Amino acid sequence: MTNKETIKEPDIRFIFFFLTVIILALITGGYLYYHYNIQAVQAEKEIELKAIAELKVEQIQTWRNERLIDASMNSSGILRIEILRWLRSPNDQDLKKLLANHWQDLQDNAKYQNVLLISPAGQILLSLDPDIVELETDAIQLVNRAIATGHVVFGDFYRCIQNERIHLDLTVPVLDDNETPLAALLLRTDPDNFLYPFIQTWPTPSESAETLIFRQNGQEIVFLNQLRHQPDSALNTCIPLTETDNSTVQGIMGKTGIIRGKDYRGEEVVSYIQPIPDTDWFMEAKINIDEIFSEAQTRGGYILLLFSLFVAMVILLAILLMNRRKSRIYRELYLTEQQLSQSKAIIAASSDAVLVIDPITNRYLEVNDTACARLGYTREELLHMTVQDINPAFLREEFPQFLQKVHEKGNLLIETFYQKKDGTTIPVEVNVRSIQVDGNEYLVSTARDVTERNRIERELWEATQRLDMILAATKTNIDIIDHDYNLIYVDKHWQNIYGDFIDRKCYDYFLGLEEPCDYCIIHDVLQTKQPVVLERILTKENDRVIEVHTIPIKDISGKWVVAKFNIDITKRKQAEKALRESEEKFRLLVQSTNDIIFTLDTQQRHTSVYGQWLVQGGLSEDKFLGKTAAEFFGEEAAKIHTQSNLLALQGEFVKYEWSAKLEGEERFYQTSLSPMKNSEGKVFGLVGIGRDITALKKAEKAQRDIEAQFQKVVEGAPDAIFIETVNQFSYLNPAACKLFGAKSPDELLGKPLLDRIHPIARERSKQRIHLLNIEKQSVPLIEQIYLRLDGSEVPVEVTAVPIFYQGKDGALVFVRDITKRKKAEEERSKLAERLQVSEKMEIIGSLAGGIAHDFNNLLSVITGYTDLILSRNCKDDSIRENLTEVRKATERATALTQQLLTLSRKQVVNPGQISLNQIIVGMEKMVRQVIGENIGLMQILSPDLWLTLADPNQLEQVIMNLVVNARDAMPNGGKLIIETSNVELDEKYVSQHIDVLPGQYVMLSISDTGSGMDEQTKLKIFEPFFTTKTKGTGLGLSTVYGIVKQNKGHVWVYSEPGEGTTFKIYLRRETLQKIIHKPTVPVESKNPRGTETVLVVDDEQSVRNLVKKILSNVGYTVLSAASGSEALKILNQDERRVQLVLTDIVMPEMSGEKFSQHLLKLFPHIKVIFMSGFADSAVQNNEIDHDQVISISVNPSVPPILLIK
Repeated sequence: MTNKETIKEPDIRFIFFFLTVIILALITGGYLYYHYNIQAVQAEKEIELKAIAELKVEQIQTWRNERLIDASMNSSGILRIEILRWLRSPNDQDLKKLLANHWQDLQDNAKYQNVLLISPAGQILLSLDPDIVELETDAIQLVNRAIATGHVVFGDFYRCIQNERIHLDLTVPVLDDNETPLAALLLRTDPDNFLYPFIQTWPTPSESAETLIFRQNGQEIVFLNQLRHQPDSALNTCIPLTETDNSTVQGIMGKTGIIRGKDYRGEEVVSYIQPIPDTDWFMEAKINIDEIFSEAQTRGGYILLLFSLFVAMVILLAILLMNRRKSRIYRELYLTEQQLSQSKAIIAASSDAVLVIDPITNRYLEVNDTACARLGYTREELLHMTVQDINPAFLREEFPQFLQKVHEKGNLLIETFYQKKDGTTIPVEVNVRSIQVDGNEYLVSTARDVTERNRIERELWEATQRLDMILAATKTNIDIIDHDYNLIYVDKHWQNIYGDFIDRKCYDYFLGLEEPCDYCIIHDVLQTKQPVVLERILTKENDRVIEVHTIPIKDISGKWVVAKFNIDITKRKQAEKALRESEEKFRLLVQSTNDIIFTLDTQQRHTSVYGQWLVQGGLSEDKFLGKTAAEFFGEEAAKIHTQSNLLALQGEFVKYEWSAKLEGEERFYQTSLSPMKNSEGKVFGLVGIGRDITALKKAEKAQRDIEAQFQKVVEGAPDAIFIETVNQFSYLNPAACKLFGAKSPDELLGKPLLDRIHPIARERSKQRIHLLNIEKQSVPLIEQIYLRLDGSEVPVEVTAVPIFYQGKDGALVFVRDITKRKKAEEERSKLAERLQVSEKMEIIGSLAGGIAHDFNNLLSVITGYTDLILSRNCKDDSIRENLTEVRKATERATALTQQLLTLSRKQVVNPGQISLNQIIVGMEKMVRQVIGENIGLMQILSPDLWLTLADPNQLEQVIMNLVVNARDAMPNGGKLIIETSNVELDEKYVSQHIDVLPGQYVMLSISDTGSGMDEQTKLKIFEPFFTTKTKGTGLGLSTVYGIVKQNKGHVWVYSEPGEGTTFKIYLRRETLQKIIHKPTVPVESKNPRGTETVLVVDDEQSVRNLVKKILSNVGYTVLSAASGSEALKILNQDERRVQLVLTDIVMPEMSGEKFSQHLLKLFPHIKVIFMSGFADSAVQNNEIDHDQVISISVNPSVPPILLIK
């Protein structure tokens, strides 16, 4: 522009039109850019979801492969041999400890929760966790699959019932040399601690994003890991397949990749679903749609705001343009032209874009041709533009601060972007400086295009990143060192370990030395210009082993330096060491075996021969190497070897037997051949194992001889013997046919064994058959119930041992019929129960007798003093009436003690020869009154009934108690049968009844047709205070039991519910007339008195005082003693004073019976009277000389009776 050029006044309509077009274009562009941004965000998220899902799938596959390698390594090689050795010798603690240590290392390194060795039956043989004693059903099924297939089986997620934790198991079979599974190794992982964490991690912050794995379970989808938005969800949260809008349901239905749908919460999500190879699992990476739109809307808001500001700036600039005075515009343009004209030549010649800027208006006042070429504008177009037109990121509001920085520094270097006319941008490096021309300030901007420089820098950065990734993936470290040991470059990994390398020497940086190490090869490599490879151990990195490749190279300046590529070979070294150890173990194992192990090439020539067999045969390896079997054995003898080798070279496993004569003896051998194949599956040789089976052949012949002899023995055996194979009968001896009710073995041969076992025992029998057939273990003797062919049951004892019969694994079963023994045991059990009842009654009787004795003494005192008071003339009738009531109460209490004495069999009895028929006939009227009219009475009395010795009063009490019980059992009427007979009890009867002697007895039977009793009631009916009545003392039958036992009899009860009850009482037959001493009863007098001296002996002070008082009142002189020894002392002092001794029977230290014996020996002239609530057994058996014993008093409780005595 020149001063001569005229400036036309802008057309206002054109400016408004131009502004309107720009604003509409900006609005349209902003709207389109906003939607484009939303689509871009969605695309970014979809790419991110895909990348994360693929990464997680790859991680899971890597993890599974590592587990499969662990399983394979721990079930093969030397470890498999050690496991097999331990299975054969489970008591070998050293082997067990060795296995446990190895698995502990495996658990620590691979983070397994537990390692277990499982038998084919599902039993835990070894476990690192001793608390695990039983496998879950899922684990047992996994073991069964591994054993059935013979391959590694990876299980699925399942929840343990015992501890509610989720397990993921891997099972691999442990095979013997015949490929037979002997056990299974189970590696257990806890997903909560190891698998779930790397599944659930998300590389960027997000409020809703998560990754999860799921699978189909029937008509539902189950989630296998813990969900981010729902706690405790693993294996618990399920989605039905009917929810087709759910993203996981769509994945199961076959849709993979990017899916839009709902998640388990019902939220709208975008997800990427991919199946996980080799499993039925699916991986899903998802994020809420709301979160995607939120990010896109945020970006779009900023963009709209920026466009709005830009529109506002355009409008503002238009207004400024319209309002500025033309004169000022012209003056500024004129001045600018003048000042810039001086530098046009310089600017035009610059290779960089030069732009002169008005710092006030931000408009370009001058530009050079380079600027026009770089930006695509003409000079005129640029002179009408401002800084913001080509640099939109540079805001006008920021210009004052920018200008201040320019003033402060003189010039300012910045990097920014210029927008070209075609809309593209170019990166530029701008140098801005301020100049003064005629007092006016101008800004000169020199812009250099740095597109190419940025491209080179970006490529360099990307190359560096790729290099770092490669180094990290290959575990390779790089350092570059110059001739003076200065570190020029060290990769990031080593910088993280050793720190900053700037200005550091290599020997100081890596080794902490002050001078180069002795073995340094840097100078040698730089001199020879040849690479060198060495191995080094890094002590600072846990003895990590690296292979150092030292290579001479030139740097960018042409100077020779060395680059060291340090490759991590720690695992390789460890593997090489393990391989050497394994090879050494294999060599020792092979050398120690008695077999011969050899290898052949494709020409059937021996390439190696091992084994102790060589040493034993006096042969050397050299005699075989390079030779064929024909060359060693001869053509004829080698035919079988040649044919077998040819067959094995075709890829088949071959096993054959052959024989040869050595030193005059025929020897038998077995050879196994396996083809050796290369990576392409091509056979390149054979490996063979030869075994001397001469002893085995002899053993087989001996076995056949034994089997023939064994069959003869078995056929004549009294017990049943049969052989089971494949769960079927394969052989039965005659006794077995008889046991099962078969006429011949053909009726059972080939039939299932379990059909002949009672259903309740079949499950246990299956387990025993498994132990016999599979684990080759004998089973212990047990009792079972077998079923005959007619369906009847027979109890048996069974034991079995494993055998091999007719080419099949089976069991030799020994069976004994225990029907008779069972019946005998039942009889013994019944006798034991009766003995227990008898012993219980004895104990209760003894306890009741002791209580009755002490209680009787107390009653004696109460009754005695009451009678003494009543015998006096008491004027107060109320006192006499009260004392009379006391006397009645004591009489009732006395009657109760008599019942207890009867129960204890210590009641004083008066036995005599009696006839039961007479007693029954005499009681008939009383019995009919007791039972009433609705009960019929039937008496079946033996006419020639024997006599028995018993107390008739007690027998009447027994009959009445039983009659009353029978009546109560028939409230609706019935029949009462009283029967007598003579019986003779033999040894058979005695063996079935406790405490019964063989001989002749008189039997009394009382039967009713009442309700009867069950077994539990029968066991308790004779116990004191036991009753089935709502009102009753429970002493009726106890009294019956006591009376019968005291009279040397026995009572038995027979009853069933609803069938009535029968009591049978057996009393010994009495054949001799016995003289029973009767107490002498002196002539009664109304007021008996005496003047003699009486010695009272009783351990109860209250009883002694009572007797003393009673006798003293009627004139007797009374002495007292608390024991028999004290009484003898008194008599020794002056025996003449005492004419009568009144003594208790039951006393501590010395009983009344022993005391009387001592007394009568020393003082035969003294008379003795026994006083007691019950008589001692010696008195009952008449062991006392009754001519010297005046009387036996019932008790001293009644003064008149005592005085009469």
